[in-house]
Amino acid sequence: MITCWHCSSSSLDGTIFCDSCGAALIVGIPKCVTPPLEGSNGAEHVVCGTPRLVLPATGQSIPLPPRLELVVGRGGDSGHMPDVDLGPFRGAAAGVSRAHAVIDLAGPSPQIEDLDSTNGTYVNGRRLPPGRRVAVSQDDEIYFGQMAVRIEL
Repeated sequence: MITCWHCSSSSLDGTIFCDSCGAALIVGIPKCVTPPLEGSNGAEHVVCGTPRLVLPATGQSIPLPPRLELVVGRGGDSGHMPDVDLGPFRGAAAGVSRAHAVIDLAGPSPQIEDLDSTNGTYVNGRRLPPGRRVAVSQDDEIYFGQMAVRIEL
């Protein structure tokens, strides 16, 4: 068995790409893969490495599920779970709403949209108006409430 360096899932010996996250498992294989993205309607999307959110304060990395649109928030008593759950990373204490924002990975650069969250979504110090998508890059400062994140593709 091979253990993935990125997500720690197990794959059969000889597997080239991780079945769970798409990371390259063999040295020398390019890290660019084309994972099947839900909702892609057959369009080709190349994602280098595994898209993830990084929490700069702790260095923790949260792999993003292979979808074009992801709801970011925190789980709660309602039983509804967001695609990216920031609850285990002290999301409630940082003011992350249960359905806080959407990350759209369909275009040439990621876009973020605030879902009328209580504590707001900020890009480079500017609060996003709810319902308006804004393109972001890996260098942008992004805050969900008071939780700083960085998008890495």
